[in-house]
Amino acid sequence: HTWDMGLVERYAEALADDCIDHGVDILLGPGVNIKRVPTCGRNFEYVSEDPYLAGLVGYHYIRALQERHVGACLKHYCCNNQELERYWISAEIDEQTLREIYLKPFEIACKAEPWAIMSSYNRVNGVQVNEDKRLHRILRDELQFDGTVISDWWAVHRPSKAVNAGTNLIMPYDERIMEKLMSAEDVDDSALEENNRRVIALAEKCEYEKNLRQSKLTVSERRQIAQEVEENGIVLLKNNGILPLRNKEAVLPIMGNAAEQYYRGGGSSEVKSELPYEKLHESLQRYGATGAHFAWNDETGTLRNCVKEAKTAEAVIVAVGNSHIVEAEEKDRETLRLPKEEEFYIHTLAKENENVIVVVYAGAPVEMSSWIEEVSAVVWAGYGGDRVNRAVARVLLGDVNPSGKLAETFPLALEDVPAYCTERTAESVYYREGRGVGYRYFVTEKKPVLFPFGYGLSYSKFAYEDLQIVERENCFDVTFTIENTSERDGKETAQLYIGCPETNFFELKGFTKVMVPSHAKRKAKITVEKRLLRNYDTRVNDWKPYKGIYEFRVGKNCLDVSLRKERRL
Repeated sequence: HTWDMGLVERYAEALADDCIDHGVDILLGPGVNIKRVPTCGRNFEYVSEDPYLAGLVGYHYIRALQERHVGACLKHYCCNNQELERYWISAEIDEQTLREIYLKPFEIACKAEPWAIMSSYNRVNGVQVNEDKRLHRILRDELQFDGTVISDWWAVHRPSKAVNAGTNLIMPYDERIMEKLMSAEDVDDSALEENNRRVIALAEKCEYEKNLRQSKLTVSERRQIAQEVEENGIVLLKNNGILPLRNKEAVLPIMGNAAEQYYRGGGSSEVKSELPYEKLHESLQRYGATGAHFAWNDETGTLRNCVKEAKTAEAVIVAVGNSHIVEAEEKDRETLRLPKEEEFYIHTLAKENENVIVVVYAGAPVEMSSWIEEVSAVVWAGYGGDRVNRAVARVLLGDVNPSGKLAETFPLALEDVPAYCTERTAESVYYREGRGVGYRYFVTEKKPVLFPFGYGLSYSKFAYEDLQIVERENCFDVTFTIENTSERDGKETAQLYIGCPETNFFELKGFTKVMVPSHAKRKAKITVEKRLLRNYDTRVNDWKPYKGIYEFRVGKNCLDVSLRKERRL
């Protein structure tokens, strides 16, 4: 949620040093699968519902990691958009949607030349991905990937077909798989030879790069980078003016499991804290909130005491969210709602105090419709690692001006998401919504949402003016001015959407994050490569440039548009 590619690269550099310290040659990441439905159990691992944003983050992550001589394994290729029945589910998808939405982040990220790509468990249009010759040809010939294709763990069931299709390395090593492969009569010798060549080349590359590795950041410096990423990624979703907290000496009752427990996603990408977990009240005290008071929530008596204190407190903080039991690999969520007891705490405390601040620790959207009107502020912390509460405390107390923006739509209800309501059987899920994934659907259909894609508040106020578009040979330079009309310096992520006014179908094509001092103006520039302004034409099976009248929209998010200008393309 930082939308800051410089921070993405610094984060990847810190990860590279961790890999170097632990003797890791290849990091199994980043994951750029599209967040098609908000219930997917692994959404906390992925970047966005938007292919351009997901691909760009993947590109910068890979480039920075590999500059430190540690390899990236881009995953999961492709259409791994749910965990339920992931080993055999078939994504039934049309060609235009496949190309423009689900392959696009891989196309962008592959320009950073990852050492490896991991193929996914699922099938696409009835064919297991690791056995799909066509998808492998697209990867090699069109996405120009020249590294090693690695299977997901135990994803290969018919090794000869996987080898023939272009799966280079079957993971993990399994004697039964090896026996099947050795006894198979349908193995293509040329494919086997090519696979061997790529695996040997990867091994040699790892051995060569190992001699060039040298960690540069101390562990303390890496943790500081992690905290900085979290501080820039926290999203302020609602604020009636209670934040930042002005009186650090006020008594602040703090409720909720998440206030003192480490929240993370579950599964193979589970990130455990290496440090004793710093609780939220400890972090607030660290930054000067001497009156902060912590109230545990597992006893009715404690709740009564907290309610009593809430009546006279300046504000009440409620920490809620999803643990690794709720958001995890191999299963999907059944609901977007918080646990009933957490919603009960919010309702109960909101009756006693008009300044309830809800801090949400989760890796994917949660439904807030039943309680959001009762509270004064909502802070999205996400899964921020072992320094998350230091970052949250600094935002609450105003030491950090929040600048994060959502990388996915928060719907009012799960039933509003067309991909969730699509047809499915025991073996197949049908992508009937086509390209209408996330904000594309909600904007086009003018469907209300809880929070739109790209949304995020600040303690500053920004205004936009003077949109100019200059065409060059291979790109458009889009310039405009951002003014900070408030008393506080702040960062603003301006977003550019381009689309057809007649259909109201708009897509993110660029963005920039700009620091603007108080009562100052800053010129901003977004360059859009013309190759991004294309659609996949299934009549000729090729990409075709936009033709006709298109509108350039610049604003704070996909719905809050400040500047518009039409151009014939």
